[in-house]
Amino acid sequence: AGSPWDDSIGGSDSGSISVWERDNSSSSFSTVTSIKLVDIDGRENDWLGYGGPCLSGNGLILAAASHGDDGGGESSGSVVVWERSNKSTSFADVASIKLVDPEGGAWDQLGYGGPSLSADGLIVVAASYGDDVAGMIDCGSVLVWTRS
Repeated sequence: AGSPWDDSIGGSDSGSISVWERDNSSSSFSTVTSIKLVDIDGRENDWLGYGGPCLSGNGLILAAASHGDDGGGESSGSVVVWERSNKSTSFADVASIKLVDPEGGAWDQLGYGGPSLSADGLIVVAASYGDDVAGMIDCGSVLVWTRS
């Protein structure tokens, strides 16, 4: 679950993701304590988790957007991805990676509304609705990351 207004380690409204991981399918979620995932580079008003996180069909990859991330200019945005090698490894025990638009700029807001992830985890897609393309201001774009 996304908590974009969480005042976690990055400051006010830096955001976080809450994850409930069960040991097996017969365990009740009511007996599980959630873990909190944050962007270790998160800052105030990044809003990690706005639009909700997404999980691959095999449960190994989790992605969430941080559309207020200022890494490529004010509110340029980013997508944070956690990948674990198996279901017995907690997402809390893996390092996140950050995806950004290499041509992004201020107010692109990459990931606004949340990213999408293919069932097999090979494709991550995120909108950059404020992207300026071919001289057109705020016409938007969609970024696609693929791996084989």
